[in-house]
Amino acid sequence: MAEQREFPALRRRLRELQRLISDVEENMAPGSLEASVGSTTVYLLGQYNQEANEIDFILRWYQRTTNGALGRMQWMLVLASVAISSALLILWVAQRWLP
Repeated sequence: MAEQREFPALRRRLRELQRLISDVEENMAPGSLEASVGSTTVYLLGQYNQEANEIDFILRWYQRTTNGALGRMQWMLVLASVAISSALLILWVAQRWLP
């Protein structure tokens, strides 16, 4: 998937949070050297996960609302162009086949 250029700071922060989450989860693993898990570590992991989920939600919402969806003004322009094209076609047919 190609990297989109909207909100580069949010994407950078999301990658940083994912890296921090993986680091904390590796340190929480039973076989690691720093296997002592305190309440602060669990709290930080929860905060990192919450922030990453919020940023991911915002980015997905933006992508869903702007990817291929037409806004109200764009729909009005499409309808106006169809109406004008239809009127021109009717005038052309009337000019061509009516005396």
